Amino acid sequence: MVTITSTTLLYLFITLLSVTAYPSEYASWLEYIRDLDHLEGIKALPAFYAAQHYLGSLGVGLLMASFLALIITSLIGNITALSRLFHAMGKDRILPARFAEINAHGAPGNAIRLIVGLSLLIPFLGRTAIGWIVDVTTIGATIIYAFVSASARKLALKRSDRAEKWTGTIGFALMIIYLLYLLLPNLVSRGSMAKESYFLFIVWSILGFLFFRNILHRDKARRFSESVIVWMALLALVLFIALIWTQQSMISSNQVMMDHIREYYTVSGDASQLRLADELFIGQQMNELEKANTQTILMATGMFIFALVIMLSNYSFMNKQTKESQRIANTDPLTGVKSKHAYLMREKELDDEISRSAAKGFSVVVCNVNGLKFINDTWA
Repeated sequence: MVTITSTTLLYLFITLLSVTAYPSEYASWLEYIRDLDHLEGIKALPAFYAAQHYLGSLGVGLLMASFLALIITSLIGNITALSRLFHAMGKDRILPARFAEINAHGAPGNAIRLIVGLSLLIPFLGRTAIGWIVDVTTIGATIIYAFVSASARKLALKRSDRAEKWTGTIGFALMIIYLLYLLLPNLVSRGSMAKESYFLFIVWSILGFLFFRNILHRDKARRFSESVIVWMALLALVLFIALIWTQQSMISSNQVMMDHIREYYTVSGDASQLRLADELFIGQQMNELEKANTQTILMATGMFIFALVIMLSNYSFMNKQTKESQRIANTDPLTGVKSKHAYLMREKELDDEISRSAAKGFSVVVCNVNGLKFINDTWA
């Protein structure tokens, strides 16, 4: 908490520092920010310009050193966290077991090497493609935080922890609102992500489906048998984002057409009022078309959400029936104790845990009741 608080305060300090200084040729800081695209050198970087304004070259050096430390520590933290995640997934046999191996330094070396190797390739994709990847990871991080908040709320309900229940609920609600902001940008602004980012998320999710399909195929102990609801929700999200990608593609196409019209008028050199009126009229029609497209997308989204709710409701009902059938199959109807089938399933689970070195302490008790058949035949 101290680290998060101090880092947040430092970010706020740098932001506020940037607001307090701007070149003399601008009347206000907002005017300066609006013109950043036309500036070069240190003037194009408000935070560095402010540091130079107050401390000169020393301020620029301190700020550069701070940002360098931020980048290095962030990389170390991210690699460490990801390697531990890969380590846990390797232990659970979601990833190959070699990623669960710990080296002499107590770190999952194979996982670290994989992460670093993949990371070194990313810069060669170019700045634009990296921006798309960052957008996709933003969506993924939002989903993960929402999932963690929902899990915290569920555990809090079991423990009757009211404080954590409310923090989990608030966290989940905030993440859903932010996710809607990301995925429905035209409800708030012109758009915060490129259409390529939506398409990349769809491709990434399809690869995830294939990976999860392979996990289910290798899941002999049925550890992920109830995870179907997760990929059903992910499938719904992919279809929803596909709708948004369609809308963003239409908006982008409309914008390209408007740019071509403006270029045509510029090249022709005819700036008559008639042509300007034509351009204004076409722009108005394009805006009306965008509104109609947005309404269509929203209607399709509403129908999709309704169908999704029905599908999840049916799945919940079928899941309850399946659990009831499993309870009947694993329980002896006469004595109410676990059946032989339940014993065999539990034995299989324990064998799998032992093979993964994940088994906790357990005991096996074998007993026999003499004359049970006579009692059943006589008194049942």
